[in-house]
Amino acid sequence: MVFYNIQSNNVQELALKSMTLLSDWNKLENRTNQILLSRYTVTDKTIHPLIQTWKEEYDSFSTSLEQLSEDNQINHWPHLIEQINGATRIWRYTKVQLNNANNYFNKIIQSGLGDKVMVNGFIHTMYKLRMEGQLTDTEIFLIDDTLYALESLDKATREFDLIFNAIVVDLKDTGNVYLKRIRFMIFGLFCMAILVLCLALLINNQLKIAQENRSLYLKRQKGQLLRSLCENSCLENMEQFNRKKMELGIQLSLDDPILPIILQIDNYSIFSHKLNLKEQNSIIEDLTRTAENYLAEEALSCESFIYRDDMIIILSNTQEREEIDGFLEHMRVHHKNLIQNQEWSVSMTIGSINNDAIDLDNDFSDLLELSEYRFLQGEGAFIFPGSSQLSLNQTFRYPKEKERILKDCINSLKIKPSLKTLDDMIDFGSAYGPRNMRRLFLRLTASLISIVENLEQTYHIPSMTDVIPMMLQVQNPENIDGVKEILRKIINQIINSCIETKEEKHDQTVLKIKNIIKNEMNNLNLSAETIADKFDLTASYLNRLFKQHNSYSIAGYINIIRLEFSEELLRCTDKNVSEIAELSGFASAGTFFRLFKKKYGRTPKDYQREIKQRESSIQDEPGGF
Repeated sequence: MVFYNIQSNNVQELALKSMTLLSDWNKLENRTNQILLSRYTVTDKTIHPLIQTWKEEYDSFSTSLEQLSEDNQINHWPHLIEQINGATRIWRYTKVQLNNANNYFNKIIQSGLGDKVMVNGFIHTMYKLRMEGQLTDTEIFLIDDTLYALESLDKATREFDLIFNAIVVDLKDTGNVYLKRIRFMIFGLFCMAILVLCLALLINNQLKIAQENRSLYLKRQKGQLLRSLCENSCLENMEQFNRKKMELGIQLSLDDPILPIILQIDNYSIFSHKLNLKEQNSIIEDLTRTAENYLAEEALSCESFIYRDDMIIILSNTQEREEIDGFLEHMRVHHKNLIQNQEWSVSMTIGSINNDAIDLDNDFSDLLELSEYRFLQGEGAFIFPGSSQLSLNQTFRYPKEKERILKDCINSLKIKPSLKTLDDMIDFGSAYGPRNMRRLFLRLTASLISIVENLEQTYHIPSMTDVIPMMLQVQNPENIDGVKEILRKIINQIINSCIETKEEKHDQTVLKIKNIIKNEMNNLNLSAETIADKFDLTASYLNRLFKQHNSYSIAGYINIIRLEFSEELLRCTDKNVSEIAELSGFASAGTFFRLFKKKYGRTPKDYQREIKQRESSIQDEPGGF
């Protein structure tokens, strides 16, 4: 664009010069005609004052025309050079003829012939005098030469005017074509530049993809080689490792002590579901790079590979055994910083130093077994040999007595004792390592399923529908705290469901007892025993159940219902007290009298009398009925 603007400005400047030159020529031509006209009509011998100014303009125009012909921009168009050179030649011829005409005029004026021919017009007078024979031959020849010079000058000026106008028009057209060519050239260069840029981007992208594929290939080969060495450190694998380590850029040396390290992502099931593969790989690479950079700061060479989806293995050439305590403390600090700087919790397991490469597979197997203690220590665990104490002299035995206590507590629907017994069983199993702890959980889960089935039959509860999914979560636990939380939820849900069902069932039983009492209150044999027989339960259990929902026993509730019914009969009927006692279900009038007076503060007869008197007084009042 800068190049096009420069060329466009040059062409426009050249066109402006040409137009200015043409305008100057027109002015000069007009000035020449004015001077000649003045010379035609002047009879004295003086030089016209405009001639000096005309000469200056003449010289200036000549210089401008010469500069135009020498302009570098004209060199781009050969045909314009020829036209301008032709105009220059005509201009020079015009100059000669103008000088001739001026010279002839001076001779005419000096000879005095001007007094004859300049008065009424030069040409008309000249022909008139010539026809009348008043001019000498010398004067006639002088006038003819002047006329020839004037005609030649007029012809030359017309030709110059025409050709220079043509030059200006041609210059414009040629400049436009030239600029169009420049635009097309710039557009072509622009398109070519874009094409080259696209090709460069494509090539760069292909190179980047090829480089990434190469990097992934080398990383995969390196991982496979390190995995083979860790799983089986036979001589063949060791020789293959030493043969390919230079090709794959491996810094690890089998001649120096090797310390294996595990980085393990906690709660990997949540990690894998929440993040896509690209995000997962980014976090795993960041974890690996951070650990490798830390080891590099300690001047230790190391290599890493992904052993499982959630597990990264790092093999590092480390110090001698007497310096391992200080190294462990440094790694503990690094692990703490790593957890703080990461969104996801990561556990670290430090293995035993291997001084003999041939035993690397045994040390690696021990490392994997040691990493299982993450199950006991929970999220963000830092595990190293000796961090978890396990008595190898003791054989793990499942705590059957504690399991029996747990069953009794659950069957008795006691939540707190059940949860405490569960905690005791977990504390007992933790001392025997993660594998035995998993065995304990599996058997405990089976026991809980059996307990749930029995409670379901006893209380008719649909608890298994909600409990089974939680039971399945126990099969693949992340850590002991997670399993413990699931088991506590199961026990809580089982007992609460049974309690709710039991209370609902008891409410219905109490409601049925009350309905029986209301319907059979006039039955003289109605008692807690006769009602218990209808439910196939003991009278003591039924009385205890009834009192849990009321503040009185079954017998007390029977008396209350009978007294309420008798009170209604005393108010609404004229029956005597003995009949009302019998209709209300009391075995004797004396019992009726005693209970009624205890509840209402007076005998049934007195109560009935008061009711009657109150009704009579209301009817005797004015306006009463």
